[in-house]
This record gives sequence, C-alpha cells and structure tokens, in this order.
Amino acid sequence: KNKYIVLEYQGPITRTQLDKLQIEPCYESANDEYYGEVWVCEGKVIRVALESIEASFRPPYYVSVWEKDPSSIFGFGIPLMMEDAQRVVNQTWHMILDNSYRSSGPQVAMNKRLIEPANGKWEFGPDQLWYITEDDKTVQEAIQFFNIPNVTELLVPILNMARSFGEEESCIPLIAAGLESPQLGDSATGALIAQQASTTLLDFMSEEWDSHITEPVIEAWYAWNMQNNSDPSIKGAFSVDVRTSTQYKNKQMHLRDLEKLSVEAAQNEQLADWLNIPALQRVRLSAMNIPDASIVKTEDQYLADIEAKQAAQGPDPALMELQLRARQIALEEARLAFEMQQQQQREILEHSEKMEATRARLIESEARVAVSQNEKEIELLKLAQRSEEAAAKILSNERIQLANIQTQTFLKSLEEARAQREVEVKQREAMAYEQQVEAQAAVARMSGNE
Repeated sequence: KNKYIVLEYQGPITRTQLDKLQIEPCYESANDEYYGEVWVCEGKVIRVALESIEASFRPPYYVSVWEKDPSSIFGFGIPLMMEDAQRVVNQTWHMILDNSYRSSGPQVAMNKRLIEPANGKWEFGPDQLWYITEDDKTVQEAIQFFNIPNVTELLVPILNMARSFGEEESCIPLIAAGLESPQLGDSATGALIAQQASTTLLDFMSEEWDSHITEPVIEAWYAWNMQNNSDPSIKGAFSVDVRTSTQYKNKQMHLRDLEKLSVEAAQNEQLADWLNIPALQRVRLSAMNIPDASIVKTEDQYLADIEAKQAAQGPDPALMELQLRARQIALEEARLAFEMQQQQQREILEHSEKMEATRARLIESEARVAVSQNEKEIELLKLAQRSEEAAAKILSNERIQLANIQTQTFLKSLEEARAQREVEVKQREAMAYEQQVEAQAAVARMSGNE
C-alpha cells in the first residue's frame, strides 16, 4: 500500500521509440539510434533523458574495482576478499587476550568450612591473617592454588597464518607495505629494487582507477564544455592527458637523480666535462612544479646575461688569485722536491762513508787477532823449551799448595761440625727448659683446680 516500483533503463533508444514519446533529439544520428535513460512506473513513462553529450553511448556511471566479478560491475572489494582471514584474526586475537587474562594469576580452590579470614573479608591482600577452624586440618586441605596454562605460543602461529592468508587473498604481499626480504637489503642495488617494487601493485591499482574513473570523467567534462558551455573562449581541440600517481613518483625519482648528478658534477670536474650542464639545468627546472614559467630564463637570455657580466667585470679577480696561488704551490712543490733529492744524495754519501769506516775497522781487528795469535804461539814454544827441572819444581809447588788447601779445608770443616754440635746442644737444652716450664705450669693449674 502506498508503494510504487520504478524501473530505470540505461541503454540505446531508437528514433521510432522517441517519436512515440514525442521527443525530438537535439542532433541527427546516422543510424537513428540514441543513448538515454528511461524511468517506467506501472507501465507509464515518467522520465526520459537522452545523453547530455552527443554520441556518448555509455552509462553515466564510472566504476573501478579491486578484483573484477563476471556477474557484477561492482567486483570484489578488499573487505569481502579478506572476510574469512579477518574473522580468524579477530577470533584468535580474542582467544589470546582471554587466555592471557585468565592465566595472568593463580586460581584458588577454597573450603570455607576449614578456613576463615581474620578480618572477615574473603578477598586476598598483603599480610592477611587466616584462621583454620578445625584443629586436625592443615592449610593445604583448606585452600589450593593452581594456574591456567598459557597457550599464547600455540595461538600466535594461527594468527600469523591468518594474516598471511589475508595478504594472499587480497593480492597485497608484504612488499607492498615497504617490507623486503633480508637478501635484498644486502646491497644498495637490492634496496633500490625493493623500494621501487614495493608499491608496484598499488601503482597498478592506481592506474586502474585513473583509467576507469579519472580519465573518463575528465573527458566527459571536457566534451560537455566543448558542446554546451556558453563561453567560446575556452573551446578548442584539446586532448586529456591524465598523469597517474605512478608517473608522479617516477618524476620525483628522476628529479632526485638529476639533483644528485648536478651535485656530483659540481664536485667532479671529469664528470662535468662529459655533461651538458646547461641542458641538465633546463631538465631539472622543467621537472619542478614551478608556478610561473617567467621565473626561468630562456637560453638566449641566459647567454646574454653571461656575456654582459663578463664584459662588465673583466678578468675574474678570484680566478686570477686562484691561478697565482696554484703557481706558488707548484713552485713550492718543485723546491721541496729538489731539497728532498739533495737530502737523499747526502744520506747516501754518509752511508757509504760509514760502511767504508766499518770495513776498515774490521780489517784492523782481524790483523790484531792474527798478531795476538802469533805471540801466543811464540810464548808456548818458549815454555816448551824450559827444562824439565823447572817443570818438576812447578809441579811440586802446585802439589804443596794443593795439600795446604786440603788441610785448611779439613780443619775448617771440623770447626763447622763443632759449631753445629754446639748449636744442637743449645737447642736441646732450650727444649728441655721449655718442657720443664710447661710441666710446672700444668702442675700449678691442677693445684689451682683442686
């Protein structure tokens, strides 16, 4: 009751159908077919609207889906694709929290007939006193504690598995979040590859959005303005060029590389010789989002300003000073090299003189050794020529001296033995005296005790 069903039709409409509805198109169609929208309620047409842009044979709807569905234009979204994995993640996380909460403290089993708190409160607290109501019972019989097992380690793998399933089902791998494998981070090239590939899938989806939403909408706006706008100054033959986020990212990467190249060229003259510096600067400026083109000079203006500056300033004083300092440095280097060469030659001559003096001293030492050897041999010959009587006399004197030494040694040993015996006798007397003193002390102690 009081409800109506309205059917909406989007599609082609023939000229015959329009004539029946007494609708005159605003332009002529080659095949007498147009595109429009018709609303019908209980067999009556309540609304008819032809396309607002001539020859636009497409629905006025723009759809971009994450995953296409053959049976629906709306496709499959991330929530639907991750529904199962998300449910597992939520339930597992709740289980982890519940188990952690329940296993965080001990559970208590208590027999209230055998025990009661001194303060009348059955809540546990520090320094609380409990009374055992029966004498033949123990506290272990009245109260027991036990812990619920913590199974978080068993639930975490399930949680991680559900997360990985969600990544696979949603077609978003970990690398899309900026993560990479440990092997890629071992080198600068690997890190750069991982950085560029980290948003590949999202770049693809961004291009899908631009292809199905941004570009057709802008083209429809442009076509409508070219056909229906009352301002003729905005009309012209233009083409819509949609720049995606991927192109913007690549542009930023190119601009970064150009800046690095400019800095390196300023520090490396050999690299600067291989580059067209003015062209490099023009490309850098063109890649920047400069709000006004008049900020950047043209090539003719740049060359004219350089020539004017050179003509006004003449030779650059800073350059001349640098050249003069370079010459002074070169002269100083030549002087130091000459002095170093002279010093090396002097050191070589001094070393040669020292070596010659050492060699002369060695020869002189060898000659002295030879002379000493000859003198020794002569003395030995003289000694051999002495008479046997002198030799016997010398031998007899040596024997007498040896006998005297042995006698003195024997007498000295006797003296040392006598002294040693005296020391031993004194030690024995001292020990006997100490024993006598100890015996007297013991007798005195016994007398005192009695």
